[in-house]
Amino acid sequence: VTEPVTGAAISANGSGWARLRKVLRTGEGTLGDKGYTTLFGGGQFTDISRHPDTVVSKNGYNSSAAGAYQFLTPTWNRAAKALDLKDFSPASQEAAGRWLTRQRGVDPDAVYNTPEELLTAIDKLFLKFLFPI
Repeated sequence: VTEPVTGAAISANGSGWARLRKVLRTGEGTLGDKGYTTLFGGGQFTDISRHPDTVVSKNGYNSSAAGAYQFLTPTWNRAAKALDLKDFSPASQEAAGRWLTRQRGVDPDAVYNTPEELLTAIDKLFLKFLFPI
């Protein structure tokens, strides 16, 4: 495992992303450096040269979700191809998280000043997740 990207390095992308990524990763249960190597169900993996593409069964659910944003294998593959990402490093996961946020119509660098603004962004992220176009 290579050195993880710290909050200080990531916040250089903008204070909006630093805040939004905290909300997203809290929801995924992947806050902290170990979040980048977290599988669905809470297990860990060590090889960040690629998405682990491992289906985990937990509590009646099966998922290949992995990493800080719990990327499913097909979603990761789409983002990695679009961004020409060569690994599943923390930096690559952050780039893919930002890209997917933009793909869902949300500016990852926006700073939300009211709860309503944040909820509108979250609705866009999750409605597109639940009902992809």
